[in-house]
Amino acid sequence: MATNVSAALAWCVKPPKIDRADALGQVVWLFETDQLIGALPGGQLPTGTYDPVRTIFSWNGVEAVEWVKGTMIEVEYNEDLTTLVVGTDGVGTTVKNANRSGRITITLKSTSPTNQLWSALIAPSLIIGAPLVKGPFSLDDSNV
Repeated sequence: MATNVSAALAWCVKPPKIDRADALGQVVWLFETDQLIGALPGGQLPTGTYDPVRTIFSWNGVEAVEWVKGTMIEVEYNEDLTTLVVGTDGVGTTVKNANRSGRITITLKSTSPTNQLWSALIAPSLIIGAPLVKGPFSLDDSNV
């Protein structure tokens, strides 16, 4: 039985967007959040790549399906979580950054039904003056 080694549940601060769609039949979605929350000490989500074969990603209850073969889920913070600061005496110290905002990039086949469902969910946000559609996303990684 697989064990969850990391899990995240966060809130999109704005609707996800299609970063690009290409002639190879790929649709790249970009999710942005003000908090990447995960299972590491201090609630951090491990950055890097996740294998979509063993990972479940969903937004507003709609699970992503039909991934492009060979692609990964990419998780990254907008800024480094720590910075090394070296004083004039040559002694260094680590400064923590409170900014936990970040992004998750996923690549689906253009034929994935997820594209239509997510596009329908964000459509109201495209109307000028309408409130932005926001919602929770989750990333459950059962890689062992």
